[in-house]
Amino acid sequence: MKNRYNFTIEKSIFEDFRKHCKEHCINMSAKVEQFIKKELEGKHGIKPR
Repeated sequence: MKNRYNFTIEKSIFEDFRKHCKEHCINMSAKVEQFIKKELEGKHGIKPR
């Protein structure tokens, strides 16, 4: 089940990321989830469920 969360992010970073995702037909939420999974696996050896 997917849930909605709020993050505080620098405006310019968010705008650049949104533009990048739009130009490359990338789902922003899916990409953020992918970043989090890689961070957990790479630095902490945690296998996401």
